[in-house]
Amino acid sequence: GEVISLDAQQQALHLAGGTSMHYDLLSLNIGSTLHPPADKPGHWLCMRPLGELNTRWTHLLSQLAPDQMKHRRVIAAGGGPAGVEVLLAVLTRLRAHQPKSTFEGLLITRDSSILREHAPGAKRSMLRELRQAKAQVLYNTDATTFETQADDIVLWATGAQAHAWPSASALAVDSNGFVMIDEQLCSTSHANVYAVGDCAAWQTPLPKAGVIAVRMGPTLVHNLRAS
Repeated sequence: GEVISLDAQQQALHLAGGTSMHYDLLSLNIGSTLHPPADKPGHWLCMRPLGELNTRWTHLLSQLAPDQMKHRRVIAAGGGPAGVEVLLAVLTRLRAHQPKSTFEGLLITRDSSILREHAPGAKRSMLRELRQAKAQVLYNTDATTFETQADDIVLWATGAQAHAWPSASALAVDSNGFVMIDEQLCSTSHANVYAVGDCAAWQTPLPKAGVIAVRMGPTLVHNLRAS
């Protein structure tokens, strides 16, 4: 069942439905989430948690009846790889699914460029792909204040946010609610708790990207066995 709270002092996880689980060692690999603005019009699709993305995408498609899809705006909020790639993918999918309909693409980023942490060549390549897909880019714009419309499809890819329950426990977390870990991937406050991937915060910040979690994997396995 879904974890709803953690008691690090009593070494217990409390699950939805009222059951609890005791642990001796705990490894947190729970990823991250996203919280879009509340009560804004449109059909919203959050890119995180990733494990629920396909279910949410299938549900969104079921809401878009073909006879109501003559013209829609597809908006991606976030100028990182997730925002760029999902906008291109969704435009391609919808245009193939409804060739007689018009889908306008728009990418919104609060930065002055897309793919801020990537090489110039990658940026040029993706800008070329966006132009070919007839998608516009709106720079230096806060997506949370952008006015959406009821028919808009909004792809929310603004960056990782922490799940609420780790910060509500006794675990040490950073200012954003991610579990603080040391060089052994161990909680800085509880020696029997490990955390990796998006849910973890190293002393020197690391990107919230899948490749980081993959690199942590072998070290996590070794340290859990050693513990």
